[in-house]
Amino acid sequence: MNFFQNNLDEDIREYAERLSRRIRKRGDLALASLAAALEELTVEQSEDGVQSLVQCLDGVEEVNGVPVETCRLRCQYYFASFGDPDAAASIAGEAATVALRDINERDGLRMVGRALGLAVMSRTLEHTSKVDGLYTPRRSVFRMLHGYERDFEAAIQRAVRKREQEEKEASAVDDPAVVEDKAAGGSADMDGSVVVFTSIGNNTTSEGKRVEKEFEKIVQRRLTLPIAPDLTLPWPDKILHRGYPFFACAHAVADSMQPPVCRHPRHG
Repeated sequence: MNFFQNNLDEDIREYAERLSRRIRKRGDLALASLAAALEELTVEQSEDGVQSLVQCLDGVEEVNGVPVETCRLRCQYYFASFGDPDAAASIAGEAATVALRDINERDGLRMVGRALGLAVMSRTLEHTSKVDGLYTPRRSVFRMLHGYERDFEAAIQRAVRKREQEEKEASAVDDPAVVEDKAAGGSADMDGSVVVFTSIGNNTTSEGKRVEKEFEKIVQRRLTLPIAPDLTLPWPDKILHRGYPFFACAHAVADSMQPPVCRHPRHG
């Protein structure tokens, strides 16, 4: 999740202030210590303050209107952001559970990158904690998590695009028009056939669907081009050789249109 105003301290302060107001309005003395811990966090947003809040939550039973488990989970996320590897691993498991639910319900992949990023970050923090004198600042933890998330999200997107391309190619292989085209092989060009329409119509409008239906038999299919007539003999000679009497008056005109090399034999 993103922090309020993209700042961890501001997020802790805002969350503690809102929840403390809700608890104070209840007027329940059993929740007084919890309210006090929350008010302390509005003043100082420290890891010790979050730890005090968790201790107060352990002594509070689930009460209507008081999100105890949600608050405990949020504190774990704060600990992970402080650089606690165990908290990061715990949040990674929670994120993976949400990601699996999204995948099963709507093929959503948004949380997959977040869960994997948290898992890698927990391992990185664990290795870092074993190095004496090495401290990971909050800002570095935040950048680390988002860097891992971006890497995983980019990898997921590449895999999705590759799968879509493979499915598209597989559907094209099963298309009868494409099968017919491939069956023709290299002889298609020799036969003078060519694909005239690769696509036509628009399936988002009624008129487009009608056009698509009308031309579906020729879309993505090779069509034989008409054979051009033999034009090797100049057309005036063809007129003269037909022998039609009503073309007799065309002799002089035809002769004047032909160059000397094309003169009719009767002229010598």
